[in-house]
Amino acid sequence: SSHSSQEYDFLGSPEGVAAKLDLARAYFAMQDFTQMKVILEEIVQIGDEEQKRLAQEMLNTIPAES
Repeated sequence: SSHSSQEYDFLGSPEGVAAKLDLARAYFAMQDFTQMKVILEEIVQIGDEEQKRLAQEMLNTIPAES
């Protein structure tokens, strides 16, 4: 197809990572720490330096017992 994943990977792009950070914040508000952690760990892999730092800070806010 003309829209191959190589052309533009939204979720792997800075905008996509920013959207994932917003999603992680929403999960935090809902106290869905499991989903939040999944997304943040992904950001730590693919984000830029600033995004990785934000994701790591958010990971540090997850209650230990969850």
